[in-house]
Amino acid sequence: MFALLLPSSLALLVPPFTRLEVAAAVLTLVMVLLVALQGVDNLHKGQQQHRRSPLV
Repeated sequence: MFALLLPSSLALLVPPFTRLEVAAAVLTLVMVLLVALQGVDNLHKGQQQHRRSPLV
C-alpha cells in the first residue's frame, strides 16, 4: 500500500521540497525497508537453524 501512495504524495510534496530532498527521503525509506526485510529474513533463518540444532 505504501508503494502505491508514494507517487501521488510525492507529486504533492515536490513544490515545498527540492527534488534532491525528495530523492534522499525516498532512498532513506528504501534503505529502511531493505534493512527491515533483511532483519525479518535473518530472524526466520535463525528460527530454522534453531529448530534443526536439536535434531543433529
